[in-house]
Amino acid sequence: LVHQLLPQLRVSVDDRLDLSTLFPSRCTSYALEIGFGGGEHLLHQARLHPEIGFIGCEPFVNGMAKMLAAIDHEGIDNIRLFDADALRLLGKIPPRSLARVFLLYPDPCPSGASTSAASSRIRLSLQSRKSLK
Repeated sequence: LVHQLLPQLRVSVDDRLDLSTLFPSRCTSYALEIGFGGGEHLLHQARLHPEIGFIGCEPFVNGMAKMLAAIDHEGIDNIRLFDADALRLLGKIPPRSLARVFLLYPDPCPSGASTSAASSRIRLSLQSRKSLK
């Protein structure tokens, strides 16, 4: 699934994002979940709110594989995925375009980096606020 489904659901950060083109037309608002881990919360939200387009960020392959299996099994179509540093994605989301941001399990910092986990969470929080409505 990582090789077949992920390329179809992966959000590209080559240009500024137009969120309306990423999701089915019934999606009238958008949300971001950073650090979805195994995806339980993101899947629950997507099932409850089919009118919301969700972008899930998770750099770890095990969490991504679990999410892809659930999306494939359930046919969920209102989730898109980003498998790299969430800060790269946040810089491409237009200001005030997200209705919700969930910050669950952010990867605190790359291996060996000197940035503290707390400062990484603060940076993610500040950057995500710019994208909130």
